[in-house]
Amino acid sequence: MSIELTKQQLCEVVDGSCTECSDNPVFRGAEFDSRQISGGELFVALAGETTHGHQFIDNVFSRGASLALVEDGELLKSSEHKDSLILVSDTLEAWKTLGNWWRNQFHIPLLGITGSVGKTTIKEMSAAILLAHNLGAYSVKSYNNEVGLPYCLLKLSQEHNWVVQEMGMNAPGEMSVLTEIAQPDVAVISNIRRAHVESFANIDEIADAKLEILEGLSEKGILVIPSDDDVLHRRLEVSGFAGKVETFGNDSGSSAQVRDCSVTNEGSLKFLLVLDGQEQEITMQALGEHNALNAACAALATKRLVAELSLESIALGLRSFRAPSKRLELRRLSGGRVIVDDSYNANTASMKAAFGAVAAMRGEGQKLGLILGDMLELGDSAGDEHRQVGEAAMSISPDFIVGVGAHAELLVGSAKEANVPYFTVDSAVAAAQVARKLPFDLLLVKASRGTALDKTVSSLLEWEGEELPSQGIAFRMKDQKD
Repeated sequence: MSIELTKQQLCEVVDGSCTECSDNPVFRGAEFDSRQISGGELFVALAGETTHGHQFIDNVFSRGASLALVEDGELLKSSEHKDSLILVSDTLEAWKTLGNWWRNQFHIPLLGITGSVGKTTIKEMSAAILLAHNLGAYSVKSYNNEVGLPYCLLKLSQEHNWVVQEMGMNAPGEMSVLTEIAQPDVAVISNIRRAHVESFANIDEIADAKLEILEGLSEKGILVIPSDDDVLHRRLEVSGFAGKVETFGNDSGSSAQVRDCSVTNEGSLKFLLVLDGQEQEITMQALGEHNALNAACAALATKRLVAELSLESIALGLRSFRAPSKRLELRRLSGGRVIVDDSYNANTASMKAAFGAVAAMRGEGQKLGLILGDMLELGDSAGDEHRQVGEAAMSISPDFIVGVGAHAELLVGSAKEANVPYFTVDSAVAAAQVARKLPFDLLLVKASRGTALDKTVSSLLEWEGEELPSQGIAFRMKDQKD
């Protein structure tokens, strides 16, 4: 069950107006995408980049919508569906009000997760942990903005025991809006890195924008942050936040610590989790030490959200975790070659983390290829950031590198000096064509999603064929050091 209200109740919640009629219809569920209407829902007509939901009013009622929220007063006079319309001054503001109102109908603890890198992964890990304990709700896909967040909250029902909500922002003030809607009981800031810098003068401003999440944190709420993020700690001190702060990381002073991290020869991650002084071995399907830290963050945050969680339950939940699509996702070509698909998003920090992940799973004598594309939304620092990534790529000694997009030359620049074979192309499919002609055992594909390197992966899978995941990923690991 999701939200269910009568027409009159909805008017009262969003301060809307409607025609007077004897009928007081009920809606069940709410949608902002006309294509998702199946019968009985509320349709909210939002303004898009090129269209407005008003254009689809006739369509949604033909599909069975019960009511529609609109901001065009003429529709209340002229539409044949006027008796099923609620007029508000701003449908987006009404949508946010409705999401917040429905969230407050339930006394359900909510975990809000933000950060420059890793928030979706931490969200998925947190949900996996909690679902091993009992039923709750968590944000689907990347519904983490002022449209997507209310949509997720409107799915809440009495059967849910907790909420895990991803919260994203691209500019100052956006997180302030989201946190007031969601009102988290535990807030996570995964880290502060140079991302979306077109909207910020410096990294301190990015940290301040993420710290806006504190504005909606409940009175007894807890903030969870990494122990080693100096920028975040410094800006937190400047903010004057007087609430409870707990940390995760590698150091002994953290509430949640990661020790003895390694990658198995099946591509699994193993580490020792120390939470509140108790130890638990964790094995999970993920790559990279950064994902061990993400898991520690999720373990700490969920434990603070649901106090009765046991370490055994946390371990069980993390074992069931699977990486979100296109985020260090393992795909295996026929013949045993492996693609690490990390094409969903990228910035300098996540690029370097991905390099570390593939380096850890690369066996002796195995050939490693890199297909790297543009990182977007970097503003004036784009040139320097891409150059840094190109330099970092050489630290893992790839057998070749392919650069894709406007900054391809910068991404492969260091390869020229290191005598590593390099190529520059202008499309994702062209990158796949190049890789197809080169020998590799392991291939990392990574860029911002606007570069569309997911087409590189899909092209290779189509041309070469894909082996079933059940066959496993067999890599001979380099000797691990204590």
